[in-house]
This record gives sequence, structure tokens and C-alpha cells, in this order.
Amino acid sequence: MFLASCDPRIFTLQQQVREEDIDALSHTNNLAYARICERAAWAHSCALGIDLKMYQKLDRAIVVSVAEYNYLAPSYLGENLCIATWLVKGDSRLSLGRRFLITREMDQALLLKGRWLGVCTLMSSGKLCRMPPEFVSSYTPAMLEAADAEIPYQFLCQKPH
Repeated sequence: MFLASCDPRIFTLQQQVREEDIDALSHTNNLAYARICERAAWAHSCALGIDLKMYQKLDRAIVVSVAEYNYLAPSYLGENLCIATWLVKGDSRLSLGRRFLITREMDQALLLKGRWLGVCTLMSSGKLCRMPPEFVSSYTPAMLEAADAEIPYQFLCQKPH
């Protein structure tokens, strides 16, 4: 894997562009990028110990209330993408932020910058609620300060020597 970070709070993974990701313009569909971000967010959350079973047990979930994607360049079938995601401190009670960078492995081109605002809700009702202690203890150590949230992608995308 060539996308790497010296900061353990930044979660990285790779994915190859698949046929089902391609749109009528022969490049990766914008909705495919949103799904890729969702998969990266879930993988990161699970790596931090918060998975769907935990959500169900606690009747709590972090749901996306605001999503913003800046599409900067296209990708094509078979290209390897590198996805980085990290958490950003919110109010520590109801909300947290998440950032994404997607690059193309071949030339390290920055393809997408994304940001989410997540809020804690009761799964049973959808109402906003405070984050349970389990979320706070798992997510908080992995969060970056808001001032540090915009990480230059050059520092994430370095090929091994």
C-alpha cells in the first residue's frame, strides 16, 4: 500500500475502480466516490472498535448530517485509488467531523476532498442524543483538532523507497 501516514489517527486503505463504479462518461461516478467514502468511514470506525453491533447494543449511531465532496479529477476502470480518512473534533457531545482524501496511486493525483459532519442519534427514534461513553472513549483519541483537519495530501501519499 503506498498511501501512508505517520499519524496513526489517519486511516488509509486502497480500492480498485470496478466496472460498477463507472458511469456513462466512462469515469468513476460521483455516487461511487460517496460509497467509497462510506466504506472507508465504516472500516475506520470498526478499526476503532465501534461497529454496527455496538451501534445496535447502545441504540446509538453517528449519522451523516452534512456531506460535501469536491471532485477534482476523474478516475477510470482498473485504477487503484488510495483513500485516507480521519476524525475531527466536534462539540464532543453530539457531533464530530470526518475528512476524506482520495488519490490515484499511479500518479498521486488528488481526485477528491470530502468532509462530513456526523451527529449522534438514537437508532430507535432518529432523535439527536449525546454520544455514549463508548463512542467518546473510542473516537476521541483518534480525532484531530479542527485547526489540523486540512492535511496536505502530499504528506499522505508517499511511495515507499
